[in-house]
Amino acid sequence: MPSDESDLELLREIKHRTGWAPDGKWRNTWVEVKDGVHNARDLRSTLFNLAYAVKADPDSDALAVLMNSRISSKRLDEELAMFSGVASPELVSRIKVLHCKDPADSHLHIKDPGFANWLEERMRERQAAAGKSATKHSVAGLMYLLTLRRSEPLTAAQIGELAGASHPTVAYVLKLMEQQGAIHRANGLVRFDRFQIFPWTRWLNLEVGTRKKVSFVDISGHARSPESMVRRLAKLNRADVAVGGLLGAKHYFPSLDMAGTTRLDLVVHGTPSRSLSFIDELDPALAPSKEANARASVVVHFLPRAEPFFEQDQEGNRWADPIVCMSDLQEAGFDQQAEDLLQNLAFNRA
Repeated sequence: MPSDESDLELLREIKHRTGWAPDGKWRNTWVEVKDGVHNARDLRSTLFNLAYAVKADPDSDALAVLMNSRISSKRLDEELAMFSGVASPELVSRIKVLHCKDPADSHLHIKDPGFANWLEERMRERQAAAGKSATKHSVAGLMYLLTLRRSEPLTAAQIGELAGASHPTVAYVLKLMEQQGAIHRANGLVRFDRFQIFPWTRWLNLEVGTRKKVSFVDISGHARSPESMVRRLAKLNRADVAVGGLLGAKHYFPSLDMAGTTRLDLVVHGTPSRSLSFIDELDPALAPSKEANARASVVVHFLPRAEPFFEQDQEGNRWADPIVCMSDLQEAGFDQQAEDLLQNLAFNRA
């Protein structure tokens, strides 16, 4: 995602006005990667969304990448001609469309190696998420996050897009949370009213008991500090990896008690099939643990949700969302810190 503060502000504006945001930005090019676009309607929607992005950012261009699309070259040309007939020539000239069957194809179309590598990674992320639908439990976690974030009202379709979930799954969760008094629905919009502590506690206990993780232990006897590894991670500029646990929680609640910080919690945007080779760059002495109760230096969790909601600060650090951080704290036995963070975010702010 964009790291420049002005880009982040533009991204928020685009998201606010359209309910959609591009997948990322490479220098001056906004990028949207679509997997399995087979009809003209979805293509038109993508083109007009990108048109809004470049209109909001006059110095930018935009690129739509269609992976595994059955839209023929002839039909694509016809749609682009129609788009040219309704959009201004200046906007049309700044929007490009690429057909790609495989992420590696990015190198066939993009001359800049850095851009091609960056685009290949975004395409692989999209490919990994394709065909997977978020569970009811995952959607409920997103709803708690949106409540903590005091989100503006959203449609069920927008919630489904953020979660990567099917309509029936979202409908089930919305009905349940409406019965619990956690949300309010009116005029086709979901409003996030208040944080309900009892269903949240049940959700958190299930999350801690079922989430996937990979633990790494130090085999050198001279483990790097969590803070040192966070600085190294920032230099890698991995958009798909964020810091959770105590350090992530402190990002949201600076006065949080940090006593006992001995491990680094990370979350990877994707499934457990994702490569964790980047761990070697944080500390070459880290090795996957084969013992369930081993004292871990790094613990990695996975977030298959479509929108990760990572936050990036001015130092380049990416932070996992507060729901992930509280789950990390609860799992690590920092129950009081998890409670303090929840109280600060859900009940102490105006």
